[in-house]
Amino acid sequence: MSNKEPIQQPESSVPLRLLLAAEPFISAVPSATWEELRPVRHLLEELRTNPGIRAACPDIEEIASDIEFKAGHLHHDEEAFRFTQQMDQDCLQAILACTHDTGQAQGSLFFELNNCLRERSLEGRAGLMRTWGDFMHYFLKGLSKLEPASGVVYRGLPEKDAVIAQYKLGRPIQWGAFSSTSRAKEVAKKSFAGDKHSAIILKITITSGRRLGPLSFFPKEDEILLSPRCRFVAWLQLVLCLIVCIFFFRFVHFFICLCFLNFCLSPTCI
Repeated sequence: MSNKEPIQQPESSVPLRLLLAAEPFISAVPSATWEELRPVRHLLEELRTNPGIRAACPDIEEIASDIEFKAGHLHHDEEAFRFTQQMDQDCLQAILACTHDTGQAQGSLFFELNNCLRERSLEGRAGLMRTWGDFMHYFLKGLSKLEPASGVVYRGLPEKDAVIAQYKLGRPIQWGAFSSTSRAKEVAKKSFAGDKHSAIILKITITSGRRLGPLSFFPKEDEILLSPRCRFVAWLQLVLCLIVCIFFFRFVHFFICLCFLNFCLSPTCI
C-alpha cells in the first residue's frame, strides 16, 4: 500500500468549476461521434498514458489515484448504488474525473477538457478527438445511465454587459462545453466571488439535465451537468428566453429539453 496522501481538494466554498467562467464562443459546434469510438484502454490507463492528457494535466497521476480511491469508496455507499448499479467502472471513473477539483483551473481535467471542447477549428477538433476521444466515450456513456433531471438550475456568468450584447432575440447559442449548474441559488451567488456588479445569474428550467449527486467529489452542491451539445435560442431578450436543449446521449436515446432562461441583471436579483 502506498503511503502517498491523496491530492487535497480546495477549501473554497464552491467547486472551481461552479465559479464564474466566461463562454468565449456561442456559435454552433460540429457534432463529434464519441459514441462510435471503441476504446482500447480502461479509463484510468487512458488518463495515465494518453500523451495529450498528460501534457494538459501534469498532476494526472495524483488525479487518477484520487479517482480510483473515490470509486472504491462509492461501492460501499448506499445512496451512490442507486446511481451506479447500471454503470461500469470506466464510466463511473470518467464522471468522477470531471468533478475532481484542486482549486487550480490550469491543469484541471474539467477545465482542460472544456477548453478543447470549445475549439471551432478543424485542427482543434482533430486534436480534441485524439486527446479526449476515449474519455468522452466513457463519460457520455456514464451520463446516459443517469436519470434525467428536471426543474430550475442556476449558473453564474461573468461580463454581464457582454452577455446582454450577445444574447440577442432569436439568436441560436451553443456553448460547446460542459456546463456545471446547481439547483441551489446560493451556490450561484457564491460563484460571483465579489464580482456581483459585473456578473449575471442564469436561471434555467430544464427537463433533461444530469444530476451527479454522490458521483462527485462535492456532492453537497447538488450539481446538474449540461451537455456540450446543449443548444439555446434566445426568444425574449433579458427577461425571458426559450432554450431548446438537445442532449444527444445516444447510448439510450435523444433527449429534447425545452428550457426557460431568466437573466437577473442587477445585484438586487442575486
